[in-house]
Amino acid sequence: MNDSQGFNCLCPPYFTGKQCEEIINPCLSFPCVHG
Repeated sequence: MNDSQGFNCLCPPYFTGKQCEEIINPCLSFPCVHG
């Protein structure tokens, strides 16, 4: 998506970063019940 500063990505769930290159792992912040 273009904006006034270049572009901005609309990332799918569990991805972040300028180009959606970083994976968000919800278990790192909230440990899973069964490991």
